[in-house]
Amino acid sequence: MNTLMGIIFLFNVSGGRYGIDYIAYLQQAAAVWNGETNYVKLSSNLGPCFYPAGHIWHYIPAVWLHLATEHAETIIKFGHLLIHSLINLFVGKIAYMYFKEDSTKVARGFSNPNGSSEAQLLVISMLCSKEAR
Repeated sequence: MNTLMGIIFLFNVSGGRYGIDYIAYLQQAAAVWNGETNYVKLSSNLGPCFYPAGHIWHYIPAVWLHLATEHAETIIKFGHLLIHSLINLFVGKIAYMYFKEDSTKVARGFSNPNGSSEAQLLVISMLCSKEAR
């Protein structure tokens, strides 16, 4: 469900770039890929690198994709969408297991008939979050 809803935003042309800092991270990662190892010299059009140097290594595969294809940003967005969908799936499964009616509680009279609806509310709130996509 999340993947289907996210596809709409994935191909939204008016949505703009992936993020305001995305180009800066790519410029800094490209500098590392091209051999720059001095952290002080790592900068972009937005300024110097503010994050730890390990953060740049996360974007080197994105630089490779941008060098290989012009659709790299869409591929990266789709990968993040799949990861987000899998996280929602696993959190939903954990919520259903957590709120599942326990037979020992039923025998003692401590039954929670709304356990599955609590799990559903948790999952729906995660699915409806546009900002999380």
